[in-house]
Amino acid sequence: MQRFDFASFAGGTELRSCCERPNLTVSDARALEEQATTLQYVDLELGAGIGQRTMRRVFYRDLKTKNILVFGSSEFFAEGTRIPILPAGSSMAPNYSIAGNVAVLGNTAHKLLF
Repeated sequence: MQRFDFASFAGGTELRSCCERPNLTVSDARALEEQATTLQYVDLELGAGIGQRTMRRVFYRDLKTKNILVFGSSEFFAEGTRIPILPAGSSMAPNYSIAGNVAVLGNTAHKLLF
């Protein structure tokens, strides 16, 4: 879910106008899941859009990355973004919360830490 995308600008919408739109919430995502009949997936990303981003170092044992973008998403991240994810360790199946927190690392961080 995004409050605007490239299609907004292709239609002539100004950036300032798009930025004034309210942020979508988890409740908005759940409402779309329940009410939309033509959507296959509803994914949300918290902290990855335009505006303030969360940059943190990721640690594993005695290794650490530089500051990288850290954001929250759902189990449909791969499907929503069409970014291929290579499985390693736990999966992001719908019941992932049973196994604890799950992280998806970019290739650079993965190579550094593992």
